[in-house]
Amino acid sequence: MKKILLLNTFILSLLLLFSCDSPGKLYDQTRGDEVSFPSKTLKYEMVAEDNNSFKIELYRGNSLGALTVPVIIDMTGDEFTPTDDKFIFADGENKAYLQFDYNSIDNFGGESYAITVTVADPDQLSISGVGEVKMSVSRKLTYKLYATGTFYSEIIEYGFDGPPSVSRELYKAEEGEYYRFPNLYEPGYHIEFSLDSQGKIQFDEQSIGIWYDAVDYPENGMFHWGTTFLDECVVDDGYYLFVVDFCLPEISYSFGDWWEVFEVESYANPN
Repeated sequence: MKKILLLNTFILSLLLLFSCDSPGKLYDQTRGDEVSFPSKTLKYEMVAEDNNSFKIELYRGNSLGALTVPVIIDMTGDEFTPTDDKFIFADGENKAYLQFDYNSIDNFGGESYAITVTVADPDQLSISGVGEVKMSVSRKLTYKLYATGTFYSEIIEYGFDGPPSVSRELYKAEEGEYYRFPNLYEPGYHIEFSLDSQGKIQFDEQSIGIWYDAVDYPENGMFHWGTTFLDECVVDDGYYLFVVDFCLPEISYSFGDWWEVFEVESYANPN
């Protein structure tokens, strides 16, 4: 019994020695300044109440001390001007902001602008931190019911859950030739497009709300409407023909061209 007690005492002493000798070193899961964007993508809609500016956020897990996080900003055009090229945290703050300014909301229609912001030094990221955010920025439009009809989906008929044809409503913006199918495939995910001066359909790559086997392959991401076949998208005698490249941008994979067709059956305002 005495030997057992001595052995237990020796083991306990070793445990105390290792736990006290180098506190935090064996199990320290922190990395750098522990910063991260809230998500990889961000959609922002400008409104008049914004006073011609908007902000994006960056978080950090370690709020001790002041911190500066330089970023790389990539965007086309000069519609937006960042007020800085870094996020600045004060001591004790775990959230910082970067502001973008623009001249006037009246200069925008429904077009979308892409802005990418990347943390310049990866060592400042937390272990699972998001170091880059891709933003889609556009003016918030006033949509009103334009037409009702039937939406025929070749991709759903092939394999997605749901009926291949459903009754749907098409909305049009008061501000111009911008259109929206609310909740087309999944609640909360709208499909938006516009018509150019020749009446051709135009749309940006956009997510549809359906994941590619999110249980077994979550890294593959969400299905998107790709733009590969835009030249084939037309409006003809009450039919809206969308030739869609259903794709997985996360892994740069395409499922090829699929016909998604909306047949107008009635207009909300025939005049």
